[in-house]
Amino acid sequence: MHGQRPITLKEYEAGIRRLSRQIKSARQKAARGISVYTDLLGTPSTFAEAAGKFAKVNVSEDSIIFGTITLGDLPAHAATHESGGGDAIDHDALAGFVADEHIPHGGVSIIAGAGLSGGGNISASRTISLSHLGFQSLADPHDDRLMGWDDTDNALKWFDLGANLSYDHGSYTISASGGGASTLIGLTDTPGAYNSGDALRVLRVKATLNGIEFGAELGDLDNVDESEKADGDVLKWDATAMLWKPAEDITASGGGGGASAWTDLSDTPAAFTNKAGMVPIVNVDEDALELKSPGWVLEIDEDFDDLITGDISGQGSYPNWDSWGTIIGGSATAEIVDIGGGNKILRLEYNGGDPGAYLDFSGDGNFGLRSGFIMRARARMNDVNNDHKGMFQIRTDTTWRFNIAVFDDAGNVVFYDGANQTYGTYLADTWYEVYAIFLPSYGNYLGFTGFFDGDQVCGDISVGASDNNLTRFQIRLTNTSINGRQFDVDWLKVWRFNLY
Repeated sequence: MHGQRPITLKEYEAGIRRLSRQIKSARQKAARGISVYTDLLGTPSTFAEAAGKFAKVNVSEDSIIFGTITLGDLPAHAATHESGGGDAIDHDALAGFVADEHIPHGGVSIIAGAGLSGGGNISASRTISLSHLGFQSLADPHDDRLMGWDDTDNALKWFDLGANLSYDHGSYTISASGGGASTLIGLTDTPGAYNSGDALRVLRVKATLNGIEFGAELGDLDNVDESEKADGDVLKWDATAMLWKPAEDITASGGGGGASAWTDLSDTPAAFTNKAGMVPIVNVDEDALELKSPGWVLEIDEDFDDLITGDISGQGSYPNWDSWGTIIGGSATAEIVDIGGGNKILRLEYNGGDPGAYLDFSGDGNFGLRSGFIMRARARMNDVNNDHKGMFQIRTDTTWRFNIAVFDDAGNVVFYDGANQTYGTYLADTWYEVYAIFLPSYGNYLGFTGFFDGDQVCGDISVGASDNNLTRFQIRLTNTSINGRQFDVDWLKVWRFNLY
C-alpha cells in the first residue's frame, strides 16, 4: 500500500504462529472453565495501570471497564434534604452527629459589647473593632505622652508632658520641676539671700514700693520699749506709741455673740419664704423692717412649656399664689397639651360638662386682686358661631364677680361692662392677645382698660366688686353642649399691685 512498508514472509509466519497459540489457549480454557476475571467476555483484558480504579459499566452499556467514579455517576441527591427532602437521610441517626454543629449561620450572631463595634451573624467573616471614647483613633505618638479627656472634642487625646514634667522610664513616674521659685529668696522682688545681719529682722515693703526687704529687728521698732514686754504680750498702738499689753487686756467692741444672718436680727422678718422679688421697707410702726413687693410685680409668668403633659391640677409655682386647681364637669378636661415645636398650651375641652382651671391667691394681706392687677394672655377658640364661651374671670373662692374678657359664641371678644358690649371679633383656630389693666380700689368698684389684639378697645370701665377679697383668677369654657369644643391658652402673665 502506498505510504506503508510491506511485511516480510518471516513476519507473516510469526503472526500466524501467535494467532494459532491464542486459539489453542482459548480452546483449552473453554474446555476446563474460566478462572480469571480478565478472561471473561465483556471485561477488561488486564489489570495493568488500573490500580485504585473501580469496575463500572461503560457508556454503551455493553461491557465493563476500569475507571474513576464521578458525581455524575451517583444517583441524584435531594437538594432539600436539610428541610425535609425525600432522600430519607436522617442526620440525627448518623454516627458522630453533633447537634450544635448544624445551626443556621444566619441565626447566630457575634455581638459587639461595650467599647466595641462590628459583629454580625456567622454567615460570613466578621471583624470586632475597638470603639470607645475615641481610644481607637489614637496612634503611636512615638514620644512620652499622657492620655486625657478633651471635652471640647469629646474624645481621648494624647497630652504633651510640657516643659515642667518629665517621665522616668525606670520607675514609671512623672515628676514636676521648675515652674517658679520654691523659696522666698528665689522670688524676684524679695531679698536675694539670708545674710548674717538679717537674723531676727522682719519683712517690710520697700520705700520704693517695688519689693520686700528685711527691716529692723522687732525690738528696734520705733516707740517700742523692750523692757516692758512679758510672755504672751501683744503690741497695741496707744495714741503715740506701740506698747506691750497682756493679751487678756485686749477687748473687742461689738460683733461677738450677735446674729449671723439678716433674718436672725430682732427687727427683720424671720424668713424669706414666699418673698421672692420683694424689697425691705420700714413698717408703718416705724420700728422694724418688713418685705414688700415694689409696686407692680409680675407674679404669674406661665408659658406652660415646663409643665407636665396631662392634667394641670397641682402644677405650677408662683409667688403669692397656690398651684393650679380645676373645676371639671362630666368628662371634660383641663390639660397641658404638646402642640409640637417645643410648645405646650393649656387646653380646656368640653365633654359632657364644663371645664375650668384656676389660681387662688395665698399671699399676705387681705386685698388679693382688689389691690389692682394687669393681665395679659394669648388665647384661641377652635370654632365660631356655636354655643360656647371661653373666658377669663375674677372670683372669690366661692362666688363669681366679673369676666375680664370673653370669646363668645358669635365670634366676638367682649370686655366686661354694664352693657356687655362687643369690642372685637375673632376667627376659629387663630391666636389673639387680650390685655386688661385694673386700677387699685378701696371702694366697691375697680376701673379697668381693655386691649384686644394690640389695640385699645375699651377704657374707664367701672366694675362692681363689693368683696374685699378677690382671690381667684379663673379660666373657663362654658355655655356649650358640643363635645370637643376647645378653649386654648398659649401663655398667661399677671402683675399685681402691692399697696404696702
